Amino acid sequence: MSAASRAIPLHSLGTFSAPRADRPATALCVEILAAIDPSITTPQDASLESLVGTLWDTVARAAASAPPMAPVAEVARLKAELELSRLECEQIGNEVLAEYEREMSELREHVNRLEAMLAEAQGRTVAGYAWWLFARAGDVISAAAAAPGDLAHKRRPRRDIFSDYERDQIIAVQTAYRRNVLQSDTSPLPPFLTTTSLPSHPDLVRCERPLPPITVTFWLVKIPHSSPFDETARKWLALVCAYQTERLGRRNPLSGAMPDDPTSMVLAELKTWIVAAFARITAPDVLLWQELTAYKNYLTVLLEVNVFPPGAFSTTTMRSVLSTLRDGVCDVLA
Repeated sequence: MSAASRAIPLHSLGTFSAPRADRPATALCVEILAAIDPSITTPQDASLESLVGTLWDTVARAAASAPPMAPVAEVARLKAELELSRLECEQIGNEVLAEYEREMSELREHVNRLEAMLAEAQGRTVAGYAWWLFARAGDVISAAAAAPGDLAHKRRPRRDIFSDYERDQIIAVQTAYRRNVLQSDTSPLPPFLTTTSLPSHPDLVRCERPLPPITVTFWLVKIPHSSPFDETARKWLALVCAYQTERLGRRNPLSGAMPDDPTSMVLAELKTWIVAAFARITAPDVLLWQELTAYKNYLTVLLEVNVFPPGAFSTTTMRSVLSTLRDGVCDVLA
């Protein structure tokens, strides 16, 4: 096989244009899919959610294939993030868009570096390309590390695998929970704070099980009206569910808000505890006060070590929700 026939298939990766009102994000996804794998066919009525899912799955398969495809997949994925972020940020408003433009200018530079490397590798044999890629690996890593806001640190390697940032978050959460609620480093964590690693890659972590619904009615029916803390429990559950609903509603590549991320895991566990603690009692008891004190300390640690820093996309943040819950626990203990 000649070197020319084994060249890297760049397709039309350099021709994507930003979504417009007459060119929705679905059309962009179809274009990117065709660029990565021309054999893929998509239904005309495919939803944006299904197209994005197909896009990530296709990119993952391309990245796991022969070495010459990996940088192509990286460029396609970065372009998908870039253009879909633009569409969603324009919907959020000019204030966020200005911040987006500042950060995305450096991400464009990262894309340009990768495309320049691909152009340099064009026409090389597979063996020659592999050696060239090894020699240039440092450039790729440096370019990724230079992404604004440490985007590479916050980007998931796979849809169901935590990013490095999320992994650090859940480790901090688990540590705080063990020390303040369980008061043991060996006792098992509650189900919704439990993670699991891939057998072949212990550093790749994900949520161990699906999280429960976020609809407030799912949780409110679990609190009996006979509970002396009926009103307090319902208020706390409504607060958490309202924040989760709003957070997922504004989900975009810049804000994150994955339904299985550490934020969602912590909130699922807190709602489970609220129901378990307040639904079982007919009168305040010592065990409840001990639990309230433990959770007050747990929430305080999460706030003090800034596990969930203030967000840039809403006035209601995870930090404000945790602070409100901590203050509410203090009021019950008073």
